[in-house]
Amino acid sequence: MEWTHDGRLLVAERTNGRLVDATEGGDFGGLSDDDDRVFAHGMEGPSSMAMLPDGRILANECWAGRIVDITDGGNAAEAEPFATNLAGPYSILYHDATDSVYTTVSPSSRRSRIIDVTGGGDEPDDHPVLVDDILVRDKFPGMTPRSAWPDNWEGHQIDCGSWAVPVENDVLYSVGPLGQMVRADITAEDSPTTHAEHLDAERLVARGLNRVGGSVYNRSDGLVYAAEPFNGSVVAVDPTGNRQYRFDPRVVEGLVLPTCVRFGPDNEQMYVCGRGEGVVYKISNFRP
Repeated sequence: MEWTHDGRLLVAERTNGRLVDATEGGDFGGLSDDDDRVFAHGMEGPSSMAMLPDGRILANECWAGRIVDITDGGNAAEAEPFATNLAGPYSILYHDATDSVYTTVSPSSRRSRIIDVTGGGDEPDDHPVLVDDILVRDKFPGMTPRSAWPDNWEGHQIDCGSWAVPVENDVLYSVGPLGQMVRADITAEDSPTTHAEHLDAERLVARGLNRVGGSVYNRSDGLVYAAEPFNGSVVAVDPTGNRQYRFDPRVVEGLVLPTCVRFGPDNEQMYVCGRGEGVVYKISNFRP
């Protein structure tokens, strides 16, 4: 999910290959691509979006290995390619501290990395690596294109085992199988490169989380809220700290496979994707 600059909540339907406008809520079952609530269609595994300050909307197509400029909506097959030949781009973000665009990619089934795709491009060498060798979790069947079944689904199992979110002058990224969140300094010239080097540099923020999913920074209270899909919960993390969260009470519980968290324009309403039920939850009174 992502809020546009003009106040629309766009939600990715990965297996349907489209982005829908869910601002007003409602029942989205059985929509055709011609429905007014379908913002963009014809996509190959849309996973996340980045809203650029000039109004452009970039969207990751994790199965197609590309980022497209989907600002005008419509048929994504006709959209302007921004970057191609990427290995399963998943989480994408714009960071105003460096005026840059970053995305997570998965060059292998066990490792992911965060790369700088600000300039776009068609070659892997076009994109400097911000963090490398991030462990990703074992995948689970489902959420793959229909054409992949029954014999070719493994290559499509790109999931939010590592998710990146802008926090002040840093990028906070998750390490799903280890239940960790780590700060990467994007402004330092001598910043660590690999995940292990970030740990050695005491950049660990949180541990004891449950298979972290999508996350978001709330500027109102300075906390990062992260989905824990297999725990059915959302946890609040202090991005300035370094501690164990295993026994902390969660701010939301009882959800079915929550994978993405966002806040409304006033930061007072929480929106959570419930991938297990195909819903978006709207939650109030979520403060820790």
